Amino acid sequence: MEMGEDVVGAAGFAEQDVVVTMSISFAKIELSAGLRNILRSTHSAVVVSEAEFVDRLYDPGLQSKEFKVQLRGGEIAMNVRRGTQPSLVVAFQGAVDQAKWKMPSYVGFVTAGSVRGSQLMIADPSLERSPALATSWYLGHSGFDLPKLLPPLLDNIVSALGASRTVFLGYSAGDFAALYYSWRMPGSVAVALNPQTNIARYYRRHMEVYRGVCWPDLTSVESLFSTVEGDLTTLYSKGFSNTVIYLQNSMDLFHLKEHFAPFLTSIGKNLDRLITKVDFWGGFGHASIPKNEWIRWIAASLVAPTTSINDILVEYQREMEVRSTSGEISRGVDFEIAKRLSSSG
Repeated sequence: MEMGEDVVGAAGFAEQDVVVTMSISFAKIELSAGLRNILRSTHSAVVVSEAEFVDRLYDPGLQSKEFKVQLRGGEIAMNVRRGTQPSLVVAFQGAVDQAKWKMPSYVGFVTAGSVRGSQLMIADPSLERSPALATSWYLGHSGFDLPKLLPPLLDNIVSALGASRTVFLGYSAGDFAALYYSWRMPGSVAVALNPQTNIARYYRRHMEVYRGVCWPDLTSVESLFSTVEGDLTTLYSKGFSNTVIYLQNSMDLFHLKEHFAPFLTSIGKNLDRLITKVDFWGGFGHASIPKNEWIRWIAASLVAPTTSINDILVEYQREMEVRSTSGEISRGVDFEIAKRLSSSG
């Protein structure tokens, strides 16, 4: 992280370095346990048209397969695993260090014991335009209008897989996409982990790189905001018929102020489809939320009789009780901190 950097649209609030050695250690531990460490790259993709891709998904014998789907203006890499239940988890990756990961890169599949339905892992196609890019929020690039092309494709995928329940998942920038595309699929659920909700309130250096690589004809970062739909607060202020489960690390002060608070303000009194959980899971800064936490929310969202917040909350509590009685202890933060201190000594 770099000091002294202004946030676009939020001048004066700079990203802060973690200054306590113990905090840095905790952040690294949490990052290794979250979504960021399950990014995968494979190179056995089958190149198909959109129609051929959807046709292949109807095959009940389809197991795990990677595709590169040709769309108007570009292609998008997808990794699919057909499940045994009529549900679908769609996952978007967060920021990727291309010096360490080859493209395309995906979030790894959730373990079959937790999710028995189908899973769709989507790589961000714009990242392949330059190794300098870390994220592009699945907003596409010049000549490739991904926000227009992906929703109808997702609808066809849901139909082909026979999914009656769809849950979107991501982390940070990937959760921007999860919230965005879930909004465009009424009745779906978005499980958002420390998301960005308005790219104009993110760090200018990322905006400059994204504009320069993906929208080279634009002359300024400010002109980018009128070109792409990068503000979820405006989108959700119009109302929403999906359900949002918003998990936020309480010590990620930047995202709390610049993304979580504006999002809550924007939706006003439309709280009947929103679940929020702000907690400290042992990580400081933009640290990942533990896997066992977000998997519980996914499982609850998939098995609840409806996507109402009451039904999901009931199933989440039941999931907590089942995992506790089956031997998985829901550890408190104090226990986790003591464990990490003892292991680092």
